[in-house]
Amino acid sequence: MPTTIKRQKIIDAVEARARTILTTDPVGYYSNLGTNVFVWLSRPLQNTGVISELPALVLRPTLNEPIELRAGSPPVQIDQLMIDWEIIAAPGSLTEDRVWEMIIDWYKAIGTDPTWTNLASDTNIGPDSFDYDQKENTLVGASGSIVVVYRHTQYLES
Repeated sequence: MPTTIKRQKIIDAVEARARTILTTDPVGYYSNLGTNVFVWLSRPLQNTGVISELPALVLRPTLNEPIELRAGSPPVQIDQLMIDWEIIAAPGSLTEDRVWEMIIDWYKAIGTDPTWTNLASDTNIGPDSFDYDQKENTLVGASGSIVVVYRHTQYLES
């Protein structure tokens, strides 16, 4: 059964849009980051000779914050939904330039419709950072956040 909860609809729309990040898309993306998109991934990514989930975009909705209440019958609440994101890639053939291209692809996908088909009023891009992890396997990537501003009836999100 499809969800009626507005924030879940937004998360589903963000995930669906991220999956369009393919070099074959008419928007003109640099990468195929949309091949491996995950929401709340709770297991290690696969990166073997047979199965590779890298590069990947991992989305984590982390905070929903009410920012305004407008009087009315019924009252309308405006919220900010923060979604942290992480691009994870294996090094080697991936240079820093390729990771920057993936970041630009992600932002371009957001910019195609920052209202997520009228589920939200706007989406703001937060700061991003370039990351290296050299514990067991060296990984390269980036992380950041977006904030989706949306409205709903107070005490209801449908």
